[in-house]
Amino acid sequence: MFEDRVAVLAIAYHNLGVEYEYLKQYEQAVNTYKKAVQFAANNLGEEHQVVANLENVLKTAQNQIEQMKNK
Repeated sequence: MFEDRVAVLAIAYHNLGVEYEYLKQYEQAVNTYKKAVQFAANNLGEEHQVVANLENVLKTAQNQIEQMKNK
């Protein structure tokens, strides 16, 4: 039960990051994705699938923002 609640909260951080991206607040989006990863890793463990998924989202967002800056 605890693990499910932690996962839901981590995903809520992720969803907030998605909203920041939509609002073109990219740095805030990345910071929020980082919070999601840190929270999930601290409470679920580094090897949990939710952590892996959130890390992928973070990397993708960072790459997209970097590409936009280089245009």
